[in-house]
Amino acid sequence: MKHVGKIEVDMRGCVYPALNQIEMLRGFQSFIHTPKRESSPEHDFGCHWKWREGNAPIHLLPSARISWIEDTGELYAVFFDFNISKPDRYILIGVYPKEEQVEFAMRDWATIEHHDLRAIIIQARGGAKAKTYADVEGERDPLEAPFQRALDDAQFSELETMIDKEDRGLPYKVYRGDVLPDGECRVRVIENGVSRLLEHYGVHSPSGFAWGYGGSGPAETALNILADFFGEHETFTLRKLKSSHKAQYKFHAFRRTPNGELLYQVFKRQVIAGFAQDKSWRYTENDLRAWLAKYPNVFLDVCVQCGETASGAFHCRQCGDPLCANCGADEIYVRLCDECFDKSEGGDA
Repeated sequence: MKHVGKIEVDMRGCVYPALNQIEMLRGFQSFIHTPKRESSPEHDFGCHWKWREGNAPIHLLPSARISWIEDTGELYAVFFDFNISKPDRYILIGVYPKEEQVEFAMRDWATIEHHDLRAIIIQARGGAKAKTYADVEGERDPLEAPFQRALDDAQFSELETMIDKEDRGLPYKVYRGDVLPDGECRVRVIENGVSRLLEHYGVHSPSGFAWGYGGSGPAETALNILADFFGEHETFTLRKLKSSHKAQYKFHAFRRTPNGELLYQVFKRQVIAGFAQDKSWRYTENDLRAWLAKYPNVFLDVCVQCGETASGAFHCRQCGDPLCANCGADEIYVRLCDECFDKSEGGDA
C-alpha cells in the first residue's frame, strides 16, 4: 500500500468503539464468508501481530493477521492460535470507508515495536500513536499531536458487533438481528460476555438471513437460531440434512408440532416473520423457552408406541410425538402413531 505523506487526513465516516473497548469475538468463518466480503479485495497489514499480556515470551503468544476489506471498509485482526486453516477468534478494529483513512490509521505499521497488536488498535481508533523502533531510539514524538487534530470531525459510534449495555452480564443467551447500512441482515449471539455471529449454513437461503415475511431468508434465520439454542450446530450439516428424513428428525428444529408442521417453520411464522423487515430486533433465550413451552413434545425422546428410546428418528406426522426407528418403520407409508392412525377416517391416512 502507498505511504501517506501528509498527516491531515479527513477521518469523517470512520466508525469504531472507544480506545480500550477491545472485544475478542468468535465465529470468524461466519463473519468472513459472506458474499460481499468474499468478493472484495483485501489489503493486508502483516500476519505477525502479537497480543502482549503478562510476562509470556513473545514467541509463545498467538499471532494475528490484520487486514482491511475494501468493499465494506472493515479492518480486522484474526488469530491463528488453534486452527490455522479455519481461525475462529478475531477483533473488529473499526470501519474505514476510504483507503487513505485506513492507511493513516495503520501508518508505520511495519515498524511498530514488537508487533504490538493492542498498541496498533489503540492508534487506529484515534489514541496515542503506537511506538516504532525509531521512537524507542528517540527519533520521533510517539504522541504526534497533529494526529488528534485529524480526528476532530470523526464520527464515533459502536460497531454492530459490540455488546449492548442491556446484554452484559446476563445468565442467558441473547439473539440480536441487525440491519446494516448496506441492507445486509446479520444475527448476533451474546453469551457469557462474548458476542459472535450466528452460524449460517445455507439450508434455505445461501445469501443469508432475513425476517419480517414468510420466505426462505426468515426460514434460514429460524432454523439456525433453533440449532444454536439446542446446541446442534456442531452436527448441523447440509449432508446430514439432505441425506434422509430420518437424519432430519435427529435435530430438534425438524421435529413436528402437534399439527404436523416442522418446528422451525412454525417458529418462522409465529416469531421471525413478526419482526419488522427493515428494523433490528432483540430476542432472548428466555423468550425462546417460553415459546417452546407450547410444544413440549419436541423435547421427548421416548417412543410413544413401545417406550424405547426414540432419539428423534421419526415423528408422527399428525401429532408430532416421537416414534423409534422400529415403530416408525412399521408405519413407513403413513408415519402416524397408532392413536392418530385410528382417528383418521377409516384408518386411511
